[in-house]
Amino acid sequence: MNSYSKTEIFEFLDLVRSSGAVNMYDGAKYLISEYGITRNEAREYLIEWMRTYSSRIHSDKGYEIGTKEGYDAFVAKRNESSD
Repeated sequence: MNSYSKTEIFEFLDLVRSSGAVNMYDGAKYLISEYGITRNEAREYLIEWMRTYSSRIHSDKGYEIGTKEGYDAFVAKRNESSD
């Protein structure tokens, strides 16, 4: 690939997503423009970013979105905060 770290690229994609102005399926275009990487490299980064997004973003909450354990943990935390 290239000299950019995956963390740096993922943080860039997180910022692009948080802007709300971009459909992330077009995220590869932004990687190409920002980092000057090839289309294939950009797609590989974007696919991995999408595949790991939930676990990276929600890991600080102590549960993973989209799992029964995650749902149970979410409900438990919500119930704790409403007490």
